[in-house]
Amino acid sequence: MYKIIFLLLVGVTVANAFACTKNYCDSVTCTTPDCKEGQTLEQHASACGCCAECITYLGKGDKCPPPVSGGPPPTTKCEDGLSCQRDENRDLRCT
Repeated sequence: MYKIIFLLLVGVTVANAFACTKNYCDSVTCTTPDCKEGQTLEQHASACGCCAECITYLGKGDKCPPPVSGGPPPTTKCEDGLSCQRDENRDLRCT
């Protein structure tokens, strides 16, 4: 029981330790990633919006990942005008 509580406290501490402070990006050195075919280089797409990242845009009907609060930024997004919604089968798709 104590082990579970300890691990839970460690997880909360680590999650709270990473925060985007006002001048956080001043200390980050960004590199320009090599985007693969079908990807787009999007500015301010990394954690805290400091650096550019390669993003794969998803079309209508494509499966999209669920949002992860506090997790890494997504590497896929629905195309402009589309949003990630549950369909009749409860799958997340760009609609």
